[in-house]
Amino acid sequence: MAICKFASNIIFATLLLASPAVAGPFAEGAAQAETVAGDDPVKAAKEARAAAANFIAALPINVGNITFVSGAPEGFGMYDARDAVFKTDEPLVTYAEIGGLDWKEGVRGVTSGFTADLQLLGADGTVLAEQANFGTFSFNAVAPLQEVMAVLTLTANGIGAGDYKVRYILKDINSDDTTSIEQDFKITE
Repeated sequence: MAICKFASNIIFATLLLASPAVAGPFAEGAAQAETVAGDDPVKAAKEARAAAANFIAALPINVGNITFVSGAPEGFGMYDARDAVFKTDEPLVTYAEIGGLDWKEGVRGVTSGFTADLQLLGADGTVLAEQANFGTFSFNAVAPLQEVMAVLTLTANGIGAGDYKVRYILKDINSDDTTSIEQDFKITE
């Protein structure tokens, strides 16, 4: 009996190893990029970017990087981070990298975007103020982008010194996807 059990385990393992691997569009795009990389690195990079962009677009809206910055960023990933302590009436500038947006046909090629609602919270989570449609962000590109950057600027005029949170609720304009991001900050006199 032990020999039959052992033999069936070998057959089962052989079937598993012989089964073709199931690859998704991201893996297929990356594999295609690798096949042309030696002959045409420009085409390989383009195919790899397209595969990554399509994969990320299939994810729900998400924010991979969010930070307070000292001023307007120069571009994607080009910013000066700062601490979360602000003087009264000083603007809170947030840099965010958003992925997972759905892309539709547009004038330039494709278009995407999101709206942002705003909530100002006390340290205990109590909503102190809120604004629907705080901002609308549109992106027109020749091809779907993996991520986009957004700069959200809040001037919390009139709030006293203390600990707070800002919450942005992001809604993809081409789907029902939403996500929220929060940042703790302090106001000093």
